[in-house]
This record gives sequence, structure tokens and C-alpha cells, in this order.
Amino acid sequence: MSGETTPASRINALEEAAQSLSVHLKKSSGILTANQRLGVAICARDALNCSGCNAALRDGLCHLTLYGFCKDIKHETTCPGTGDKNIELTLTTIVHSLVCFQSKINDGWYRDCIKAILSCGLLSNYAKEIECQDEKELQVAAHAVFCEIVIIAAWSHGIHSTFLALDAVDTMPSLPTFEDMKSAPNPMHINFSSLLKRVRQDDSIALAPYFNKDDINYKSKEYTDIGEDVWKEMNYGPVPYLCFRFVPKDLVPFARWLRISYLTVGEMLLSWGDLDKTRHCASVTRHDVETIASAVAGQKNCDF
Repeated sequence: MSGETTPASRINALEEAAQSLSVHLKKSSGILTANQRLGVAICARDALNCSGCNAALRDGLCHLTLYGFCKDIKHETTCPGTGDKNIELTLTTIVHSLVCFQSKINDGWYRDCIKAILSCGLLSNYAKEIECQDEKELQVAAHAVFCEIVIIAAWSHGIHSTFLALDAVDTMPSLPTFEDMKSAPNPMHINFSSLLKRVRQDDSIALAPYFNKDDINYKSKEYTDIGEDVWKEMNYGPVPYLCFRFVPKDLVPFARWLRISYLTVGEMLLSWGDLDKTRHCASVTRHDVETIASAVAGQKNCDF
């Protein structure tokens, strides 16, 4: 965009960017099937109005073991299209946790998610195709599935929340149907033992596994299959992308959406400067942003 952004041009930019998820879901990506990915996207939008989660929030029932707590809630909406009750329960629990109980997420929740992914059957086809040799390979694959779920859920929920805030849900790009997904390709099933020379684990940096640019095997088939264009756009900086590089074909387009919908890093780090008027409406002042950020931080106790 050039010149000063107006509310109309801003909404138009968001509508165009929001189309990206619907297009992307019909492409091959990680380990989840096409129907499972669509189910996650649908569930992320429905979860916001889940009567079970809302009742738990009102009653203050959420406790430290978030995964188990959320798993036991009688959710009004679940993750469709999974074809398996155990997989449906795992995906539903993770997505509802993300959408409705974000402030309660902690390291215990992450570990419980990984355990559930390992035991529910999500990795069965992957393990057979890749011929996983040990538990470490499965742990890395489970983390990759976790990344895939989180990105799709955050992407879909982010679009939904944006258009709710704009009072423009009627113009929000719709998700594909399960009929549309019949033509979607099979999962890529990336062999991480081939793609990566090293998987790093350092709790002082991140609880989850991660890898750096130097850890990639550039001669591997997986590197070629993912595509040079994707790797060129990959963010190799620190958090928040550090642990999500295991799903590069999801991370890169998701990051494009974030660049349109969120403040840039530079804007977030400015003390009291004006927002970039080529990206944000001139009527939104820095004071407005700071006020909202302060209110959210105070409510969530996140030390922002």
C-alpha cells in the first residue's frame, strides 16, 4: 500500500490477506490430512462461542492442568472431519485450549499436548511411511503436528477475530468445504531425520525442539520438496517463530498474514511513536494501542 491508509483500504487489504488460508488449506503441507486441517480451522472459529468453555470461564473452573481440564469439558462444538474419536478429542482439546484459555497455557499443557498427539493415532500413517526407528523421531514428528495445529488454529481464529472486531463477518472469506478437500493432495510427511542434521533441545532457549539454519541438510530430498522459495522466506530469527520451523510450508504463509494484520516489530518497540500510516488507519493513535495493550496485559497478568 502507498499513501495514507484509510479504513476502507485497510479492510480491503485484510480481506485479500484472509483469502490466503482458504487457498492454503487445499495444498499439501505437513502430517495432518486435508480433512483434519480443515477441521482444525473450522473448530478454531466455532470455539469462541463454545458454551462449555464459556461456562467454565464464568465459573472460574480452569486450573493448572489445562489440557485435562479442557479435555473434560462438554464442548458445544468439536473438530469435524477427523474420522476418529480419539483424534477428534485431541484436536478439539488443543484448539479450544488455544482459543478460550490462552492465558492458562504453560509448559505442562505443551507436554500434555505432545503426549496426546503421540497416543491418539495422529502419527500412525506417518510412522509407517517414514519407518520411524526410535522414540526421538516420533517426538519430533509430534512437535511438528503440534505446530501444524497451532498455526492453522491461530490463523483461522485470527481472521475470525479480525472480522468480528470490524463488524464485517459477512465479508469474511469462507473456508473450503470437505467436498472441496477431496481434490487436496496427501500430506507431505517430511522425514526430519533426512531434512535435519541436528534437532536442538535447550530449555534455556525454548521448551520445544527447534533447529537453526545451519542444521538443515540442503542436499536432502525434503529440502527440495519443500521448495527454495519457501526456505528463502523462512524467518530464522528468535521467538516467536523459533520452534515452528518444522512446518515451513505453513509458517511462511501464516507469517505473511501476520505482517498484514499485526503491528510490525518496529512499531511494537517504538516508545510513543506514530503508527505507519501506509499500513494502519491514521485515526488509530499510538495512545490507543498502548491503552489497549496495557488493559490486556493487566487482565492476563502476562508482564507485557
